[in-house]
Amino acid sequence: MMMPMGWIWLLLLLGGGLLLWRALTNRPQQDKMAATEPKSESPHEILLKEFAKGSITEEEYLQKKKYMD
Repeated sequence: MMMPMGWIWLLLLLGGGLLLWRALTNRPQQDKMAATEPKSESPHEILLKEFAKGSITEEEYLQKKKYMD
């Protein structure tokens, strides 16, 4: 009669241990993801990239740069 009760406790302990293990092993991955988030670009960097891609002319680049400064 005690045997089924023992199995239930064993399964509960194993399940709790598994949940604890999952919670502790997933934490560093979340920290890594936060550390690798891309930083936001300044308006000057965005403007320079647009000029480098050829989306805007040199005249437009200089005009917009002057406006931002």
